[in-house]
Amino acid sequence: MDYKFIKVLQSKEHVEVLYTLLSERKYNISHIEMPSKNEHKEFVFSKPYKNWFLVKCEKSFIGTFYIQDNNSISINIKEKFYEDGIPRVLSFIKSNFVPNKPIKSLIPKDFYINTPSGDIKLHKVLANIGYKHNQISYII
Repeated sequence: MDYKFIKVLQSKEHVEVLYTLLSERKYNISHIEMPSKNEHKEFVFSKPYKNWFLVKCEKSFIGTFYIQDNNSISINIKEKFYEDGIPRVLSFIKSNFVPNKPIKSLIPKDFYINTPSGDIKLHKVLANIGYKHNQISYII
């Protein structure tokens, strides 16, 4: 399968693609309710992440990933693409980006991935390709 990684732009097309992908997501960490299209556009135009990419497989957009200043990564791709897509996304990240310098108690020296607790399939894929979990977070 042919994967492409396309930097998110402040364009009408990207806002629409991102909104559709967000509406199709099965698992979420940071949002509970779907934003309005205008709220979503404002969010995209605010450039909230250090690096934000659309993931395209063949001719279809299948998800996104982003990297934040604290070296955290979020990968949101359609579940049927996990087995092949997750390793491809991580390979792209490792080949094209360098973690920010660590700051004790704030920024770890390596990239790390935030995953929704209920996304067991994603956890298994990450474990199967050699990644280890090191933190569990609770909302209080």
